[in-house]
Amino acid sequence: TKIFILDPENEYKALAENLGGRLIDVGTATAGRINPFHVITTLDADEDGEASKVDNFAVHLQFLEEYFRVVLPGIDSQALEYLNNLIVELYKRKGIGFQSNFSQLKAKDYPIFDDLYDLILEKLNEATVDYDVTNLRVLANFISKFSKNGRDSNLWNGESTLTVKENFTVFNFQSLLANKNGVIANAQMLLVLKWLDNEIIKNREFNLKHGTNRKIIVA
Repeated sequence: TKIFILDPENEYKALAENLGGRLIDVGTATAGRINPFHVITTLDADEDGEASKVDNFAVHLQFLEEYFRVVLPGIDSQALEYLNNLIVELYKRKGIGFQSNFSQLKAKDYPIFDDLYDLILEKLNEATVDYDVTNLRVLANFISKFSKNGRDSNLWNGESTLTVKENFTVFNFQSLLANKNGVIANAQMLLVLKWLDNEIIKNREFNLKHGTNRKIIVA
């Protein structure tokens, strides 16, 4: 059984150490980063055909829209929709789209916040229509804090590095919650839960495919 603990008060540190487990401080990216732009795929989607590829990318774009609703409170609906369209172009520039074989992609192949911010500035520099200029200025203001040298760049601006091989893993949220920044804490929780959800789905698919009975517990 693989056990994952979501620990808001750092109560499981000693237990993780004594069991030879792993402690991940989600308030920093030192023990592993989750890049929001990294398309997380299920086991079936990794192995199946074209339909699964489309589903994977579409589902991820829907997740990103929800992620940005959380991490960009106060952004108006027009700017958010503008951002959604830019993100599709962002992936396209990396050679990623609905027909991509995501099982062949590595963490370094995905865009990061620096790429998004550069795209916004490029579009802003070229924009001549007031509607475009207004939305791009809003997005540049919002996204700048997550790109290089931004105050929140340490958490998500970079390729995904989170890998867990241990059977006992603790996600320590204490430092993140101690900062009293509910927006960042909620967005990071959303990413961790997305990652855990995928681990559970892949485990279930593995059991069905191989007739095994591996278990995952999330507490």
